[in-house]
Amino acid sequence: MLFLKSSPQYRKNPAPILPPLKKFPEKCILVTHSPPKFLLDKTATGLHVGSEKLLEFIEEKRTILVICGHIHEAKGVMKYKD
Repeated sequence: MLFLKSSPQYRKNPAPILPPLKKFPEKCILVTHSPPKFLLDKTATGLHVGSEKLLEFIEEKRTILVICGHIHEAKGVMKYKD
């Protein structure tokens, strides 16, 4: 299981978090504060503010579960690909 602290500066420069992400095996569980891009990341103003790098990680590692928060107005549960 990966607990990842995220903040706005990582959306602009994700380099500090990339090396640890590469070490994780496929089908892991990801727990983050910020959501991945386009997955429950839409704000009240309609902007998608999630992390592109987290989405890449999810697709590359085929995570089995992602738990995230931060975007209160985008609360919910969704299934992303099979």
